Amino acid sequence: MEDTTPQPQNPNSEAHNPEQQATPSQPQTEQTPPPVPTPGTVTEQTPQVPQQDKNAKKPVKKGSAFKRLLLMLGLVFLLLFVFEFVWASTLAKGSALDKLILTVTNIQCGILVGASLLYALFGLLKSLLAKKDPLKKKKATKTALVGGVFFLLSALLWLFAVIYLPPRLTPEQQYVSYILTDPAVTLGLTAPIEVEFDASQIPVDTNAFRVLSYTWNFGDGGTANGPTVSHRFIQKPPNGTYNVVLKVSFMDLKTGEQLSEEFTTVVGIENEEVAAIFTATPSSGNVPLDVEFNASSSYDPDGEIVAYDWDFDGDGSYDDASGVIVSYTFEQEGEFTVGLRVTDNNGQYATTAYKIEAGSVGGLRAVISAPLQTDETYKTGEKYKFSGELSQIREGEVVKYVWDFGDKSDTIQSRTATHEFTKSGDYEVSLTVFDVDGNSHTATLEIKVVEQGTPPSAKIKTSPAAQNNVTSGAVPFEVSFDASSSTDPEDDIVEYEWDFNNDGVIDDSGDKVTYTYEEVGVYEAKLIVTDAAGNSNTITIGISVEEQGIVARLSANVTNGEAPLTVTFDASSSSYKEGNIVSYEYDFGDGSDVHVGGAKISYKYINVGNFTVKLTAIGEDGTKDTTTMQIVVRPVEITACFTVNTDSGSAPLFVAVDPICSKGTIRSYVWDFDDGEISFDRKPDIHTYSEPGTYTISLEVTSEDRTVDVFEKTITVR
Repeated sequence: MEDTTPQPQNPNSEAHNPEQQATPSQPQTEQTPPPVPTPGTVTEQTPQVPQQDKNAKKPVKKGSAFKRLLLMLGLVFLLLFVFEFVWASTLAKGSALDKLILTVTNIQCGILVGASLLYALFGLLKSLLAKKDPLKKKKATKTALVGGVFFLLSALLWLFAVIYLPPRLTPEQQYVSYILTDPAVTLGLTAPIEVEFDASQIPVDTNAFRVLSYTWNFGDGGTANGPTVSHRFIQKPPNGTYNVVLKVSFMDLKTGEQLSEEFTTVVGIENEEVAAIFTATPSSGNVPLDVEFNASSSYDPDGEIVAYDWDFDGDGSYDDASGVIVSYTFEQEGEFTVGLRVTDNNGQYATTAYKIEAGSVGGLRAVISAPLQTDETYKTGEKYKFSGELSQIREGEVVKYVWDFGDKSDTIQSRTATHEFTKSGDYEVSLTVFDVDGNSHTATLEIKVVEQGTPPSAKIKTSPAAQNNVTSGAVPFEVSFDASSSTDPEDDIVEYEWDFNNDGVIDDSGDKVTYTYEEVGVYEAKLIVTDAAGNSNTITIGISVEEQGIVARLSANVTNGEAPLTVTFDASSSSYKEGNIVSYEYDFGDGSDVHVGGAKISYKYINVGNFTVKLTAIGEDGTKDTTTMQIVVRPVEITACFTVNTDSGSAPLFVAVDPICSKGTIRSYVWDFDDGEISFDRKPDIHTYSEPGTYTISLEVTSEDRTVDVFEKTITVR
């Protein structure tokens, strides 16, 4: 009979421990199967207790080790992040290490984002596969959430690093503009403004390339050509800046290839000039003249006007009134300039002015033309003619002129008037003019009238002293004139005037003067003395200027020319009436030593410049005389020229060129043989023309100051 008694089970067995079954990392204990019972026998089952091996090692939890590894990696990444952000914030210097840190940061963030994304996807996949096991599904969902959170945080950290680090770890690029401008700073300007552009600093190797053209595009529709140009920017652009583009075209001197390159600079206009405009009502009239000024037409293209200031007294200070509409009364007659200054909200200002005519209607204006200057005095007993012909009227005509000379004499009604003052004193002469409508205008003139008195007595003393009213001496003859002994009854001589050669031209003034006569001849010196009343007197004295005992004279065969310049000097026309000239000293004016020689001598000037040559003729008694002359030595003008051994022949034609006839100090040579060959040698090797045709050989020479000259010859190859 089979025993059906249930067998006792191990409480630690896998069937009764679902938690242990769900943990794959937990080690399984091998179970000893129970003995098979013999039929008819009841066997008592004794539970077997596994024996523990004292020497066996405890199992290692793999999950804990993996967590510790992740914790260590996270700590390392955190420390790296802290270091990178501290470096970028305080220590970055734009070095190679900065670039390495930026690269490492991107790699580090990429690893974090990638790993967290994979972790989240792994958890999500496990969650989808564990449909029938709620415990596994819950654990997998937790893994996906943790991975997703880490992915989001890592992505945000990477985004922050991308925004924060590059500006601090990447050195700023320095912008270099090869275009010079005047003004030097072209940002923040106010239009309209004139800007000058200079392309002289464009980096073109003139030994390898020849500049063909400079083409400018100013960004506002304007263009220009040339290395240095100016352009006026009228208004502010929509974005505030104009991109000025220069296109430089040049030719490769070796290959003949034409190339071009563009250079750009920026002109920034941040403000347009405010416009000052005003009207005056009325703009002319009799005094007192009330005028209303209206500046409401003034405007600011890109802002608003915040101040209107006025200048009525013409002193340049806009402090007489303020406001859009103001009034002012002109009490005096005359022409007045009224100024307006308007200021906008950017602090920019503009000014304008308007002329107001006070004291006349319709442009009617009296003008007095006096016979004497304003600082001259009139004399009693003399007749003077005054004119009103310059009086003006804008429309119509002057129909009446009235003169009043202020001395209680009768008025004179005439365009011109002649008057004689009988008493001395200060007078106001007035002229009043009238138009057909009866409008009038008056002009006045203040004059001083003095009594006609006794003229002063003029006297001259000279040094050397005169004999029989003639002063004599040898050329150059210096004479001192003294008129201080001249007298006047009222003792009021106010002016001494001198005419040293009696040609009617006043040469000097003052009671004591000196004059040197440079040429031989007979002269008459004249003195004019004038007193305070305007009375004058004249006296003359003779001046005789004779030849010197010894006279140095110098001439030259040439006085100017190109360096080197050989000049032949001739002093043989020098003379000495009292004896003989025994030697000549030449100072050629170029720093060389003084040369003692004969009457004729040649000298070679090497340097360029203006030189003063001084000749000293020496007599046998030691008497000397000196004269000078100017020598001008010019630089040799650069001239391109060359010779050829032949200018025609059959192909192949061998042509030798030689620039021996070129002149000047030549810095560079450029040969163009018209067949694609170019040479920069002074004297190129023999050139071979292999194909028939007509060729033009050109030589371009350049001087030290970059002056250029070109010479050409035609070669015919049959």
